[in-house]
Amino acid sequence: LGLAQRRAQENVNEVLSMFILRQALGQIGPDEQYNEINGRDGGWYDIRHRFHQEPFATFGERGAWVPLVRELLGGEAVLLGCGVLLAIADAERADQAWHTDGGHLFDGAHLPCHCLNVFIPLLELNGANGCLSL
Repeated sequence: LGLAQRRAQENVNEVLSMFILRQALGQIGPDEQYNEINGRDGGWYDIRHRFHQEPFATFGERGAWVPLVRELLGGEAVLLGCGVLLAIADAERADQAWHTDGGHLFDGAHLPCHCLNVFIPLLELNGANGCLSL
C-alpha cells in the first residue's frame, strides 16, 4: 500500500489546497459539491480527484478483497469508483450521521446485494484518529 498511500496523499493535497483556496477567496460556498471533492456532514470529505489513475484503477482487479467481492456479487463484478474519505481533525467536529451510501435498485423491492463498498485504511485506524464505526 506504500504507493497507494503516497498517491492518495498527493491527490488529496492537490484538490484540498485548491478547494480551500477557492473557499477563502469567496469563489465557492461551503456546501457546494464537485466531481473531485464533496463535503459530507461531520467534517468528512469524499475525494475522487485522480483516483481513476494507477494504482487505484486496478484495485477492482488485483486487490486482496477481489475474490470475496466476486463471491458476493458474481464473477463479473467491476470497480465503479475509488476515492479517499478524509476527516478533518477538529475536536468540535460532530459525528457523521448514519446513512446509506446508495439506494435500492427499485423502490419497494429488496433484492440481493448488487453493490458494496470496500474500505482500505491508508493509515492505522483507532479511536483517537476517528475511525469509521457501525
